Amino acid sequence: LYQMAEGRSGGWSGMETFEVSDIHQVAEGIKSFTFKAPKDSPLFGESIEFTEGQYLTLKVDPEGNGLTAPRHYTVTSPPGVDFLQCTVKKI
Repeated sequence: LYQMAEGRSGGWSGMETFEVSDIHQVAEGIKSFTFKAPKDSPLFGESIEFTEGQYLTLKVDPEGNGLTAPRHYTVTSPPGVDFLQCTVKKI
């Protein structure tokens, strides 16, 4: 399964760095976050294929203190575009 995902257009293995390119307020308490590969990445400009129900694992350091916790979100971008998107509801 992982090898199949790696072999797809825009596929990779492990953690990869992306930049937040857009944050869109969908509704009250719901935001969509769009991520693009940086210009120096081999994924830059590549279309990204994925399977319905596939998820993103985001590793963030909100306090900047090195303490990170992975969070998993379902991909909400359409297949074949050069960005990834997830939509999050505040609880």
